[in-house]
Amino acid sequence: MSGKTYAASVVRAAVLEPGTPHANGDTAVELIGIRKSFGDAIALGGVDLLVEKGEIHALLGENGAGKSTLMSVLFGIYKADSGTVKLYGQEARIRSPKEAAAYGIGMVHQHFRLVPSMTALENIVLGEAGGIAGFWRGSGWKRRKSAEITALCDRYQLRFPLDRPVWQLSVGEQQRIEIMKALYRQCSIIVLDEPTAVLTPHEAEGLLATLGELKKDGKTVILTTHKLREVMASCDRISVMRKGMLVRTIRTSDTNEQQLAEWIIGREPASSSLKAEREPTGKRLLLQLAGITALGDHGELALQGFDLTVNRGEIVGVAGVAGNGQKELSEVIAGSHERTGGSVMFNGERLQGMTIRGMIMRGVAHVPENRMKSGMAGGLNAIDNLLMKSYGSRERSKFGFMRRRANEEWAKAIIEQFEVRTPALGTPVRMLSGGNQQKLLFARELQQHPLLLVAVHPTQGLDVGASETVHQWLLKLRNEGSGVLLISEDLDEMMKLSDRIVVAYNGASQGEFDPAVDSRTAIGLSMAGSGPKGKGGGG
Repeated sequence: MSGKTYAASVVRAAVLEPGTPHANGDTAVELIGIRKSFGDAIALGGVDLLVEKGEIHALLGENGAGKSTLMSVLFGIYKADSGTVKLYGQEARIRSPKEAAAYGIGMVHQHFRLVPSMTALENIVLGEAGGIAGFWRGSGWKRRKSAEITALCDRYQLRFPLDRPVWQLSVGEQQRIEIMKALYRQCSIIVLDEPTAVLTPHEAEGLLATLGELKKDGKTVILTTHKLREVMASCDRISVMRKGMLVRTIRTSDTNEQQLAEWIIGREPASSSLKAEREPTGKRLLLQLAGITALGDHGELALQGFDLTVNRGEIVGVAGVAGNGQKELSEVIAGSHERTGGSVMFNGERLQGMTIRGMIMRGVAHVPENRMKSGMAGGLNAIDNLLMKSYGSRERSKFGFMRRRANEEWAKAIIEQFEVRTPALGTPVRMLSGGNQQKLLFARELQQHPLLLVAVHPTQGLDVGASETVHQWLLKLRNEGSGVLLISEDLDEMMKLSDRIVVAYNGASQGEFDPAVDSRTAIGLSMAGSGPKGKGGGG
């Protein structure tokens, strides 16, 4: 059964339900007076949102503003305390994601809804009539499905290995699978929550072109994102939320990035003038990697002779398309991934065996690619996650027993300092928004006063205000004389923060660029393995 046939079949099934919409009129989605609370916390305070049929509509706001909650109500994940959902002018009672799919609504979540042990192909067809059981029909059925999905991947430039388990794939590849799940089913209303957060500029442009084609076909797209450049380039109208309320809706042609940023955070954004505050001190080598080789998760050669240096008091950016060794590079430096060759010098010491504990003791902090997989323990609360690297210190424990009251006061002070929003200290961190999870992770790492911070996708999925805060932390650390290795696929972020940029391609350092001199285009071409290679060597 094709994706199109699947979507048609579930919509026909929905016609039997009360309030089933028909694709008439100009309005695709109308949310009226939507209210939602979690205990005493008001997530949505009576939101009215209207999305026209066949438009790309951006939904902006800070982390915790209520965007994801509102879209979760539309998709049937949450039930609103009060309010009405209308689709194509008729009331729709959406009580589950299955019913949302029956109404032709697809949602690409920021936090992936994938089965790690299943392959990409199995995840994409999961839930389809026949679904995974179709594999029992024989290899011919599987080949046909593979060919169908591969054709879609080629069309939308969202390539990933179909036959590998999801747990073996990078965050970027998993994001592409989520996007493909919605595209495969060809829903009439598609909600995308931060879909380009882990895509390169070229990949993001391709996705935005895809959204344009969906619009031409009469599809309706609701896009939640923090990348204002993409909003201005691709969206017809924009709605801004703040503190659980809709601030305003405006046509894209009637506004600009600066005005949107002010509406989102409720004030004019601060400039990143900290970058210019550093006094020139000359180069003081902190980290030197020479000819580093390492294997990937499934035995492939992930790093092939990678060279890199980081000096004290500078931010070195590593740019590259997902899957070019950035993950392994960060983990080798953090001591969590074994290298098979090459040499490492850190703070004047040549390192042989490298362990996580050893690198922490030497002053290396690590903000990993996937904060909830390898950065924090989602089932533990904020205090326990903050204690992970300091629980054995005299300040945090005595005679092997934790200083409970002192640790609570310590954690409260850190949470206040880093503006982490949590309902209570005992709330599991998996219940926090992505932005607050990232703030908590940074708080723990920066509390160690590191000599070197390895930050991988540090603002992935963060709003304008939270991203600005993270940038200020990175610049402050650099200005205080520490080194920062910034690994990101966001070239705007790279160009804004980095003193030098090294491009990773096919597991090796493709070349070094000066963001003050070299163009965004030149660096982007190098990320794709073509164009200039900069000064080379990464040193």
